[in-house]
Amino acid sequence: GIAGKIGHRKLEDEDRILGNMLNLLTRRGPDQRGSYFDERAALLHARLAVIDIEKGRQPMEYLRGDEHFIIVYNGELYNCTIADNSAGNQGGGVYGGSLINCLLLNNWADDGFGGGSYNSMLTGCLLNGNQAGDGLYTGEGGGAYGGTLSMCVLSSNSAASGGGANNSVLTNCTMMGNRASGGAGANQGSLYNCAVLNNLAYYGGGGVSAAILYNCTVIGNGVLYDYSSMNLSVSSGGGVEGCKVFNSIVYYNAAG
Repeated sequence: GIAGKIGHRKLEDEDRILGNMLNLLTRRGPDQRGSYFDERAALLHARLAVIDIEKGRQPMEYLRGDEHFIIVYNGELYNCTIADNSAGNQGGGVYGGSLINCLLLNNWADDGFGGGSYNSMLTGCLLNGNQAGDGLYTGEGGGAYGGTLSMCVLSSNSAASGGGANNSVLTNCTMMGNRASGGAGANQGSLYNCAVLNNLAYYGGGGVSAAILYNCTVIGNGVLYDYSSMNLSVSSGGGVEGCKVFNSIVYYNAAG
């Protein structure tokens, strides 16, 4: 929950009123409380911490030269486009938070994890063209690393492991056209009612690697036949590799 007060006159002797305002928000946000005060403004925040506990503290503050920005918000982004961003290590597009009906396009986690998102809660989002690491030898989770994804499409993302997603919980999602050395559609994590289509791995797990699948469809995925440039001599698991599979269709996948 959020609350605040802003006025042209100085806020004086209002500590009790502002404290009561914050107390009224406790039921909406029992996990963390934060506040910002200056002479003419007060911003209050009470948080229900679902994910991203350490990085999600509010009010959020940002300094740019002599300018000082402070914000409290409800923790969700709707109908946004997040494109062409980069991060040194985690979350090229977004780090944590909750996104609904957003586009995450062509973001890059230079050194590692989650080219599109890292440990985020995504609903109805498109993750396309994101990359973790160099997309072949380094990086995990080209589209997403960690977090929970529901009704999302992950396409044309790349990483060394988990081209679409790595170590994520995916429900009613589609992973298509992603690339990775292993686990091109998804690596590790859990998949429920997902479609894994036409993903390509350079070594193993063209569709999914080292994950748990329930009621999923894994079709048309593959492992490259010619991977001599990687000095590898074995490929395996065109559809799934090292997975626990329950009530799923695994069909027309190929491994060299």
